[in-house]
Amino acid sequence: MEGISLDLQRSIGERYVVRSSMGCGSWARVPWIAVSDPSETTQHGLYIQILFAQDMSCVYVCLGQGTFRLKTAFGAETAMAHLSSVCELVRARVSALLPPDHPFDLSGGIDLKADRGGLAAEYERGAIVTLRLPAEDLPSEASMHATLHTLLEAYAALLDEPGYAELKVRVLLLLLVLVSLLLDE
Repeated sequence: MEGISLDLQRSIGERYVVRSSMGCGSWARVPWIAVSDPSETTQHGLYIQILFAQDMSCVYVCLGQGTFRLKTAFGAETAMAHLSSVCELVRARVSALLPPDHPFDLSGGIDLKADRGGLAAEYERGAIVTLRLPAEDLPSEASMHATLHTLLEAYAALLDEPGYAELKVRVLLLLLVLVSLLLDE
């Protein structure tokens, strides 16, 4: 994973951060590689992720969003409502930003073949734009880099969108209100 991450970092340059995990303390059910703008994280925000299904039957290349901080701060119901609004905005914009012959699925549905619960369920909930690559038919390294760069171009344009910036501001305001309420108690 370190080699793949380093190769990917060299390929995309220094504008983005590449992280990966095969688990911390124990093996991850769903190993992953994430590419993000430094202002976005896997706990909150948009990022590109490469997710390996638990049974290693496939790999997904996704544009996803972090769910952890929202759920922790606002509860599952409010977080899911916000995630849905982000999905709508992102799918509408990405469909216009990707080339007409793109291979991505804009429905966001993925099946990581993982035991229910845990991080895999969060990755599935957070997936917005996806590409499923079956293990028996993986593309060449050059093709994989081209696919990632196509998604990365759409991601970069999306982060510069005023609509996305407005959603981020709305979440920050909600967080400030929550912190204010907690300090008043």
